[in-house]
Amino acid sequence: MPTAFLLAALLVAPTLQDHDPQIQSYCAGKTTSFGCVPFVRAAGQPGATSGLPFLIAAEDGRFGQPGFLLYGAKGTELPYHGGTLCVRQPLSRTASMPSFDVLPSKCSVGLVSRLQIDFNQVVQSGAEPFLTAGQTVHVQWRQMDPGNPWGWDDNLSDGLRFTLGP
Repeated sequence: MPTAFLLAALLVAPTLQDHDPQIQSYCAGKTTSFGCVPFVRAAGQPGATSGLPFLIAAEDGRFGQPGFLLYGAKGTELPYHGGTLCVRQPLSRTASMPSFDVLPSKCSVGLVSRLQIDFNQVVQSGAEPFLTAGQTVHVQWRQMDPGNPWGWDDNLSDGLRFTLGP
């Protein structure tokens, strides 16, 4: 499946993880300073050796703000910066990346943002030895949110858990 198709699927489909019992949402996102609650969506299949993408996106984030993906082998639901941390220590993170602005989907306050990454590329980079076939992975997006009324200038999506295939 080409990346362009998966990107289009993320743009128009309901949360695709609802159709795959191996990919599950959990935990609660933190309300942004604009009143939106970011949520995670996924398209594709997670795989340790797959040549196809597994896109993980955060929708309804704060527009114009960078963010990064937190990931680890265990989940949690701990209070953190006025929201909920969904990935338990030890955790890793991607490099900070820019968001791109989109029209609102679930939140109608003007522009919102999307953060997106092909997690199969993260797995196949070899940078994290624990990311192997059969491993359950927990992920959550964290994004900058200047002016957040809870005083932490950041934002958190809900969590997503999945098991890496071969």
